[in-house]
Amino acid sequence: MTVKLRDPKTAVRWAPNSNIKGSDYREFAEQQQSFTQLAAYMTGNQPVMVDNLRRSLTTGTIEHQLFDVLKVQPLVGRNFTADDDRPGAEPVALISFAWWQADFGASSEVVGRVISVDDRATTIIGVMPSGFEFPRGEQIWVPLHAAMPDRPRGREPWGYSVIGRLKLDKTRAQAVAEFQTVAAKFASAYPKTNGHLTRAEVVPLSTDLVGPKYRRTLLLMFAAVILLLVVACINVMNLQFARAVRRAHEFSVRVALGATRGRLARQLLTESALLAMLGGMLGIVLSHWCSQLLHGVVTSSARWSEAPPNWTTLDMDFKVLAFTVGITGLSVLLSGWLPAWLAARADVGGALKAGGRGATSSKVNRMMRVFVVAQIAITCPLLSSSLLLTRSLLNQQSFDFGFQEAPALLTGRFNRRSAPQKVEKVLSTLWSAPGFTHVALTTRHPSMLSGDPRGWQSYEVENHTYPKDSDRPQVTVEAISDGYFATIGLGLLQGRDFTASEISNGSPVAVVNREFAERNFGNESAIGRRYRIFSSVNNEPGEWRTIVGVVPVFGERAAKAADQVPVGVVFEPLTERASAYTVVVRGDSAPESLIAPLNGAFARVYPDSPLFMMNSVRGHLHADLRETRTTTRLFLAFGAVAVLLVTVGLYGVTAFSVRHRAQEFGVRLALGATTRDIMGQVWREGGAQLAIGLTIGTALALVIGVVGFSQISGLLYEITPFDPLTHAAVGVLLAFAMVVACAIPAIRAARVDPMVALRCE
Repeated sequence: MTVKLRDPKTAVRWAPNSNIKGSDYREFAEQQQSFTQLAAYMTGNQPVMVDNLRRSLTTGTIEHQLFDVLKVQPLVGRNFTADDDRPGAEPVALISFAWWQADFGASSEVVGRVISVDDRATTIIGVMPSGFEFPRGEQIWVPLHAAMPDRPRGREPWGYSVIGRLKLDKTRAQAVAEFQTVAAKFASAYPKTNGHLTRAEVVPLSTDLVGPKYRRTLLLMFAAVILLLVVACINVMNLQFARAVRRAHEFSVRVALGATRGRLARQLLTESALLAMLGGMLGIVLSHWCSQLLHGVVTSSARWSEAPPNWTTLDMDFKVLAFTVGITGLSVLLSGWLPAWLAARADVGGALKAGGRGATSSKVNRMMRVFVVAQIAITCPLLSSSLLLTRSLLNQQSFDFGFQEAPALLTGRFNRRSAPQKVEKVLSTLWSAPGFTHVALTTRHPSMLSGDPRGWQSYEVENHTYPKDSDRPQVTVEAISDGYFATIGLGLLQGRDFTASEISNGSPVAVVNREFAERNFGNESAIGRRYRIFSSVNNEPGEWRTIVGVVPVFGERAAKAADQVPVGVVFEPLTERASAYTVVVRGDSAPESLIAPLNGAFARVYPDSPLFMMNSVRGHLHADLRETRTTTRLFLAFGAVAVLLVTVGLYGVTAFSVRHRAQEFGVRLALGATTRDIMGQVWREGGAQLAIGLTIGTALALVIGVVGFSQISGLLYEITPFDPLTHAAVGVLLAFAMVVACAIPAIRAARVDPMVALRCE
């Protein structure tokens, strides 16, 4: 199973910023020689109204040629044209296949229908194919330049993501070199707006969209599948060994009658191949079903920045099928060749006289035990990974937000498209609504209350020296209304909160978090100190702001998960400059009961712009962990299957040993050994295999942790790959598996009738 991006492209971006300003993009598009086509796009939520039903939909704002770059055309209707994608053009839209089916009944009459998008009458001109939701979960697309007109350089508040199709005679390295040259040229020509953009990147679209975390997860799952396959192959090999011993007499007779040893080996390999073919066919069918199920679960992740785009597929194609056939063939060779070779080289005379028990049986028994030890050793890192991910998930689910009564908070997001005074009206309307004890507005994204409130605005502190612009540190800037800290239940460490008059008058004051204060002022008080922010658009300095309060660090789960230093945050009085805000309310009842009152009160201010992403803070965290839960469950399934295979393998080897040592046990019982002695011996032999396998496996898990620490640790939260409790738990689980696996063979060994065993011999 693989993740496949249909017709991969190349993404373009400046660095250190991830997006390209419109003026830079237009000039670059005119000068570049590496791409046949370039297309810019943006993604976000916009209010949409259909039949008086208002909602917020994920919207792609794209250049008209983007679908040509992707080589995807509408299933119904037509594509955007250049005339659609110009300022002043009549608003048009394309919709997703899923939305077309859900709300329009898959009717072809949807083309030409008028809906409201961002308070503008918009005509639907087409429907995109099933499964296409570029870049991540889009439900509707509108032309870029008609919705976001171009602005002069230095006055652009937004940036574009850009994709392009490389020319056939160009490599990515050549495109990077050209892009780097253009970036340096822009930095020299426009030092005020581009001086800090020191380098540029051209990366594969799959790398840009899928993200490093998801790629690491896939690689780890692939490694887990390979380890699981090896464990399964060892079980099959041991079964083949036992089968070869049972048929030793048959093979000896056939050799005595003229059969060659090569023919015997070919027969055993043919039997193994037939079993593998039947199992492989069943596995392909199950893989197709499981891949569709997995695709649906994984692509529904709430953290779209780390989830794969919905236009990826996790299904069987020719490459996956070829890999499956190849790995199945390799499994046949691994599990069938050694038993076949051993059976073909058995001593004919000895096998005929011993009836299949003798030197070959003893040799097979030793080899089977060695393979069980290998099984246990391979299972250890697989099981430890499962337990580490589980404990990491539990740690994240019990995350301390840093403020009081976090689960009681309800949040919702909205875009401000109307008159400025309506932001203040939102607060006054919500305060007057029944059921709310605290109300506040913030520019922080709702999911970031339990995530990582990072930003990329440079700042400088008064009386500090910064030799170069690039030496200035960066900070997250969050605009808040008065009463925000009281609403989320966060007490101040020093100083005071804003007053309503300071917010209404736009006073240059700020509250900072402890990380910002300690980083810039050490043990000195931050109260009364000043800083200023530099614009991310044109790098111009803002006004000096006086710090009036310090609050604790909160909501840093994402930073902790990545082992990063907590981000400094400055809180400034709420202004009308932001395009989107988050409403935070607290009431006397559970957050779920506040949804209807909040929607009703908000509709009185913005009747055509509904709130979206409504959830409690704990609910946002739960949604944020959806992909992590999926990955954890998969690894738990891998670990459980591995333990089951080890249990079956250990049982098979022990049962084989007991069966072929019946005479030994009979003699010992006849000489006075007790059933406890016999059972103890069986369990001790199983325990010896477990001890050796655990020692090797634990060492292997620790080596993997050391070698791949940077990759593994990024998936773990407040736990390391070397956690002793986790490795101890692995030992306990495998010890329990050993006791269970050896129980029935031990009982059988203790119940051997000495007289029967001696007569059989």
